[in-house]
Amino acid sequence: MDHLNVKHRTKGLKWLATPLVDHNHHEEHEMHSHGHGSGHHSSDESTPALKPNQEGYAALPEFHRHEEATNIELFFDLFFVANLAGFSNVHEINDKGSLTSYIGFFCVLWFTWCQVSLFDVRFVADSVMERLAKAIHLGVMVGLAVVGPGFDPGDQKRYVFRTMSLILMISRLTLACQYLLVMWHVRKFRNTKMPFLLIAGSNVLAAIIYLGVTFAFKTDGNKTSVAYRSFYVIAIFELVVNIAVSSRWKVVSFKGTHLTQRMSLLTLIIIGEGVIVTCKTISKLVTYHDAWNAETVGCVIASVMIIYFLYMLYFDALPPHHFGSIRQQFWAYLHFPLHLALVLFLVGVSQFFIWNKITQAKEDVIARFNELTMSGEFSNTLDTNDYQTMAAWLRDLIFNKLLDKKKGYKPKDSIVLVDLDHELTILQQGWMDDGKNTTNSGEWVMDQVNDMAQKVIKSVFKTYGFEAPEKKGNAATNHADGKTVDTDQAFSDMITLVFTYFFVAAGATLILLGVLDILTLPRHHFTKSIWRNIGIVVSTAAYFVIGIALMALSSLADTDAGDNWGATPWILVVPAFAIIIVVVMRYMMMPGSKTVDH
Repeated sequence: MDHLNVKHRTKGLKWLATPLVDHNHHEEHEMHSHGHGSGHHSSDESTPALKPNQEGYAALPEFHRHEEATNIELFFDLFFVANLAGFSNVHEINDKGSLTSYIGFFCVLWFTWCQVSLFDVRFVADSVMERLAKAIHLGVMVGLAVVGPGFDPGDQKRYVFRTMSLILMISRLTLACQYLLVMWHVRKFRNTKMPFLLIAGSNVLAAIIYLGVTFAFKTDGNKTSVAYRSFYVIAIFELVVNIAVSSRWKVVSFKGTHLTQRMSLLTLIIIGEGVIVTCKTISKLVTYHDAWNAETVGCVIASVMIIYFLYMLYFDALPPHHFGSIRQQFWAYLHFPLHLALVLFLVGVSQFFIWNKITQAKEDVIARFNELTMSGEFSNTLDTNDYQTMAAWLRDLIFNKLLDKKKGYKPKDSIVLVDLDHELTILQQGWMDDGKNTTNSGEWVMDQVNDMAQKVIKSVFKTYGFEAPEKKGNAATNHADGKTVDTDQAFSDMITLVFTYFFVAAGATLILLGVLDILTLPRHHFTKSIWRNIGIVVSTAAYFVIGIALMALSSLADTDAGDNWGATPWILVVPAFAIIIVVVMRYMMMPGSKTVDH
């Protein structure tokens, strides 16, 4: 045993390793294992994807197959999720422009990960050259993390888009070299060069386009270029090439690979990112005033239910068997819209969680101001123009009760405290009648009070991390009501957007899970006899019916019913129960139904 351990530790890493199975070494290893009575198999034990003893397969190379993801693949996944988490932290979705840029960057990031993973699941072989290539891919991920925060097609920064184009070019050139290296390993086999040349050629062509696109971004600011759309077109082009080539040539087929596990692991990571975001939201909210109440507990339970039952729906449907190379590829590529929908859905969960707490805080602020200004004592000071007393009461309410770090809502920005102190000083000095005023003293005082209340509310919004985008070209006005309308409208537009993409993403998630479930059904179920199995029909229909119903709820955005609903925990409870219904329908046995053998 010690001898084997020393041999393992002193084993050198080859400069260039072949992805092909060495039958002589494999047989020697088998004899050695049986001779020592070992019943365990290596995690990278060869599982031939192409069986040499079958007719038509004899002239094809046999590649190493891994039953599970390798350590370097898992390490690469960590860079993906760190990239996504970092981008999400600095890129708040608060208007249509930020939503489209979020989707655009996710597209670039996901397909870059996908292209690398498609190579790894088929041809990875540990060597110095392979590790060098992986180091370049990890560097690509780091580069995307650097330029990601500045990715905004609506407000382009030249250096950001140029750098991103060059980073993607390096990624595709590295992949082309990797495929050409595999082609060199199989050079002695007939009819194997063409598929590798086609895939490598598509990578080289993509790299050339990326290089050309670099020069299309010439200016910063409002003069935007549409050249960034080539990022998405190239991703689709590479996808089509991979599907076509792997379907035509068995040497690059995904049969026998762990492609299913790679996609499921990334799904688990994305769901895990949703768990992290939810927990961060909870930890942030509970540090503020009156953190725990019935509504907050309801939001926590609904959020956890959504994540847990989505996990059940996806992972319980994973097939333990191979379900066709072409179907497997479509199943894998459909994970892009699924992952995008999942990310937006879970971001929406945290946003509505925060919005519910903000609504409670806003109502609390308004109630406290109303309690003070509608009291008899305040009316008396208003009638007697006792500005000193009014300012003292408001100062106590704002600084000692509402914005106090221990008793109330600690402001994120100290500038608001300076502004409020300045307004209280003006109020304390009193209303001056210079003959030009359009309001009397009472109206002037209430305008000052309303303006301070709105500033406190805006501070609460920022405290909870809910900031509306700065609108360009808004007409400035000196009237307090004008400012209030602009601020309220900005937050209203923001929550309307969240409402829309939340329910669209929720419905799309269920529909896509239903499609994936259908693709993993055994082939014999794709016949007329499937209609005799009520269980399959009902459970499949549940995905689509409830998914469409959730998407239809997005039509309530920017309506009174939607606004009232969005301010309650039911905005999260309803999707949670909808997902539970799908889970129940999937596992419930109908009369006359048969168990589906995945």
